[in-house]
Amino acid sequence: MDSRRQPGLAAARPSAASPSGATRMRRLLALAAATTCLGLPLLVACAGNPGTQSGTQSGDGSEPALELALSDSDPRLIRTNAAIGGASMQALLTGTLSVGRGNCLGIATDKGTAVPAFPHTAVLLDGGRIGIDIQGRRYLVGDQVSFGGGLAVLGEDDKRDLAPCLGEGDTDIFLIQSFGP
Repeated sequence: MDSRRQPGLAAARPSAASPSGATRMRRLLALAAATTCLGLPLLVACAGNPGTQSGTQSGDGSEPALELALSDSDPRLIRTNAAIGGASMQALLTGTLSVGRGNCLGIATDKGTAVPAFPHTAVLLDGGRIGIDIQGRRYLVGDQVSFGGGLAVLGEDDKRDLAPCLGEGDTDIFLIQSFGP
């Protein structure tokens, strides 16, 4: 390789030893620190993974860890301690309430059947058509439904416990946290 410098090469790679390079480095470090300090709490708040702590206590006095349980009812449903109202994720799940894999309640969409986790207050309707009541709102199998919430990635224990309702390769579940439009 030729030991002579090519024109413009020094300007493209400022060194930390030169005053302009040192100033640029300080600015980049300050920007990185600000991004980390300001961005990290937002990233954690938006991208938390409730499924990884399923069934455990958080231990810090904040919200309890996510809990998921499969009912023994007919049809089955997955229940969660994630509540309706208050702070929630902002995804929207729309489709048709259905009974799917493992005789479990699901939401049929144009992309397949989503596996929802209903709030612990949800109850199956007695007699007649199969349906569910969530805080006084009744949904029957075959009804178009719309729920707000978001996905929780399932831990290994949850995958095993909820296996009757999950398809091969299912790694997450939709937490119903609000009623859609």
